Amino acid sequence: MSTTRRLMLRGGIEAALVVLYGAPQYILLGRVIHDVELFRLTCSTLVTAVAFMSSWNAGVIAFLHCMLHIFTALTLDGSWNNSSVVSTIILILRVFSFERLLSIALFPRMSYEAKLRENTLKLQKFFRLHDPSRVNEAESLLLGFVGNESLLFVQLRQKYAAVSQFRGRAS
Repeated sequence: MSTTRRLMLRGGIEAALVVLYGAPQYILLGRVIHDVELFRLTCSTLVTAVAFMSSWNAGVIAFLHCMLHIFTALTLDGSWNNSSVVSTIILILRVFSFERLLSIALFPRMSYEAKLRENTLKLQKFFRLHDPSRVNEAESLLLGFVGNESLLFVQLRQKYAAVSQFRGRAS
C-alpha cells in the first residue's frame, strides 16, 4: 500500500472517530447523557494510551483533555438541553483535544535516531553515486548538520551538480 493511501486511510479513520466522539448520542440512540459521557471517557482513555505509546509529546494535550472531562463531569446536570455557551465551548475544546490526541496516535513523529538512520542511508546512497570515497563519513557529516539536514543535501546537490557540469564541459 502506498504512503498516500495509508495517509488517506488514517485520515479517514481519524475523521470517523472524531465524529463518533463528538456526537455519539446519534449513534448510541436511547442513551442518557451519562452513558454518552462514559463512552467519550472510554474513547479518550484508549486514545491517550495509544498516543503515549507512540510519543511522549502527548502529555500536555492529554492533561488539558482530562481537565475538560473533569470540568464536564462536575457541571453535568443530566439533560441534553444544556445549551449554555460555556458547555458548547467546552465540548468544542474536548473534541479538538481528542482530535489532537488521535492525530498523535495515528501519525506519530519520527524519532531523532530514526531520522538520523534514514538520512545516513540517503547520504550514503548519494555518496555511492557521486563520490564513493566519502561514504564512510556520511554519519559524521550529518551530525554536524543536526536539524538542518535538508540544507546539507541542497548544498551537496549544488556542489556535485556543478562538478558534473564542469566535467561535462571539459570532455
